[in-house]
Amino acid sequence: MSAHPLLYLDSKGSQIVVEWADQLKTSNSLYATRPVNELRATTRECLNAYFAAIRKEDFEPLNAFIGSIASLRSSMGFSEHEVVDAFRAFRKLASDHLLQGLVEDEVEVEPASDVLDAICQVVDYSILRFSEIYYTALARQSD
Repeated sequence: MSAHPLLYLDSKGSQIVVEWADQLKTSNSLYATRPVNELRATTRECLNAYFAAIRKEDFEPLNAFIGSIASLRSSMGFSEHEVVDAFRAFRKLASDHLLQGLVEDEVEVEPASDVLDAICQVVDYSILRFSEIYYTALARQSD
């Protein structure tokens, strides 16, 4: 029996978090210097915030996460590009899992494109919001 794409992604949440954190840990960026447990915690928090935005159109958890990660990563010397790439990585991971579920007939076809679109929208929102915060903070530092 096929599952709704969001339920399917929920069932893959732990796997996505591990893959996402591992991808960051093996990247050619400052993420490679961070403990894997920290990366798993932040990717889990981001995943939960993404799902809240997609499911309930509740962007408060996502906004809170973006603010906290902007502060944390900028204090560690991360560039904007490194953090944007981390946000962006979820889009590919979630899409790959959904496509695999479709191939294996584990995901309902009809709502899949809507869920993929929603994933793209929340990731784009995160990137834009993060960039606003990042450049606002830089402007304040130069004043």
